[in-house]
Amino acid sequence: SVKGHKGAKSQKFEKGVVYWSKKTGAYHLTGAIASAYKGDAIADLGLPTSQEKGGLEDGGVAQRFENGSFYWSKDTGAHYTSGTIMNYWGDKGTVKGHLGYPKSDVSYKDGRGEQLFEGARLVWAEGYGTTEFSPKGSIAGGVTDGNAPGDSTPPGDTPTDDDSPA
Repeated sequence: SVKGHKGAKSQKFEKGVVYWSKKTGAYHLTGAIASAYKGDAIADLGLPTSQEKGGLEDGGVAQRFENGSFYWSKDTGAHYTSGTIMNYWGDKGTVKGHLGYPKSDVSYKDGRGEQLFEGARLVWAEGYGTTEFSPKGSIAGGVTDGNAPGDSTPPGDTPTDDDSPA
């Protein structure tokens, strides 16, 4: 059975895993999405509800789950999105829009959500909505001194992104 999903079953095959439940039916996960579908992803997304769909921008693929979707591209790997951030991204054109593919999995905690996309870091806060920040980690506009005190990164973020002097 699939941990946390009553009555669900999974069967490993040479080229992936089939997940089944009475509610969702049987769907095959393969490649990077199958590898990334573990831990939080299973708990957050639930079971697959579609086959993998190819032919997206830059040769990417997507697969729907009960509570969200996984997206994969060769540049970003496989990451999932769900909830308010997924809806915002959908309104902006998903992979065809300026945000592109997700570069991290979505994370929700204590009334706050965050996810890094190719085009921006989306931060959602309860009561404030969703805001787009620079995908590089800094939320300051214009040129900033990386060594200035109080370097501005999104709340709860660590200033250890690729371009950080730290």
